[in-house]
Amino acid sequence: MEPTAAPSLRDRLRRAVEEGLERNIRRFLRFRGTRPGEPVELQALGLPGRFPENRFAHACTEDEAVELAKLADRFFAKGVYFIFNAIDPAVATRAAPGKWHTAKKNESTTDAEIRRRLCLFVDVDVRRPKETSATDDELEAALETGGRVFSALAELLGSESALGLGHSGNGAAVLIALADLDESVELAATVKGARRVAGAARDGGRRDRRRGQRREAALPGVGHDQAEGRVEHLGAAASADGVRLLR
Repeated sequence: MEPTAAPSLRDRLRRAVEEGLERNIRRFLRFRGTRPGEPVELQALGLPGRFPENRFAHACTEDEAVELAKLADRFFAKGVYFIFNAIDPAVATRAAPGKWHTAKKNESTTDAEIRRRLCLFVDVDVRRPKETSATDDELEAALETGGRVFSALAELLGSESALGLGHSGNGAAVLIALADLDESVELAATVKGARRVAGAARDGGRRDRRRGQRREAALPGVGHDQAEGRVEHLGAAASADGVRLLR
């Protein structure tokens, strides 16, 4: 009897949607390396209404993060995110944890309030007009490019165990776990260089998008409202050997 072939990256991504929001959020937080009691910031951007608003929340436990994500799934926001890297704990005292709050002007968490790097995040999208969703062909191109970046990094590292692959609804995201590094000018420069190297895997209209130290990551399992009103649901999965995968 011939051995069963290992599932492809795409198959593993497809399976993620079947796992449910709660399991996905908990696994996502473990991939991130969240410490017990460490506050994690969530952001909901572009909530619909006469005057669109943004909201933020802080979770100090996995249970709080799950409940906040369930609430956010009903917001129909343009995007719902974690701040992937570790924030200054004082930031979480601005408002009561475990609840969503309206984000007023100049109240957003800044790069200067990031204390530790937990992950390197490479976001892969196709260039397209602002405030539009990716077509099926564009999404397929981004996922293919993300898969190539993931595979190239796995070969370089000799293992997939520190890697994650995500599906943002419009593109792909490659996550690289770091050794819980204190933020510094030197580290910021190193991370910037590493992202540039990862971006070398792009071709044609495909590209990786980069932000600052905060690095917002789309919540796994939470609906994201796309430009034409379509809602894409994200999920998360992990293989038997510890590879973290996000859909």
